[in-house]
Amino acid sequence: MKKLKLCLIVVSTMLMSFCTNQKLTKENALEILKRDFKQKCYQGLISDNIYYYGNYYQKVSKSNEEDIAEIHSYIMELKKQGCVTSVEDKPRYMQFTLTSKGKRYQSSKKDRIGKLFEVATSEIVSVLGISENKNTGTAIVKFRFKYKPSPFYNLRRYKYKFKHKDTCKDKFYEHEVEFIKFDDRWEIKK
Repeated sequence: MKKLKLCLIVVSTMLMSFCTNQKLTKENALEILKRDFKQKCYQGLISDNIYYYGNYYQKVSKSNEEDIAEIHSYIMELKKQGCVTSVEDKPRYMQFTLTSKGKRYQSSKKDRIGKLFEVATSEIVSVLGISENKNTGTAIVKFRFKYKPSPFYNLRRYKYKFKHKDTCKDKFYEHEVEFIKFDDRWEIKK
């Protein structure tokens, strides 16, 4: 019995020292980032005026008939995905009601025109480098991500107007976050 206790103490001491000396690798950092780093892109939807009282009225201000047909197809896709119901076409307007699934993408945040929607979420692509400070038990991790579109991505305002302000385009972005080392793991510093 004494040998078993001694053996368990040696094994647990070895495991603790292994965990406390654990180096942050690119693979570990990538796994942690994919699990814990979430950056959402919020934008308003295309409209001149947005009114929200249970129903969402989407004013189509484009004069180009192709754009209007494209916007209509995006709204119909939202209906197929279960994000909206009650699509009704009126001259230059498309009226629909957000479902509970669609409301999950609506933010409480507003801009000067109306409510904002989550149009994309970050998707980690790769870890570019790690700068670890052994004295402080921290590390700066530089990584690359791109935005994964939400169902409302194609109705974002900046796709059609003010394209220079579109902050969640389909391209790669680089970002840095600080990690902190605990006795048994690394975490993103909050």
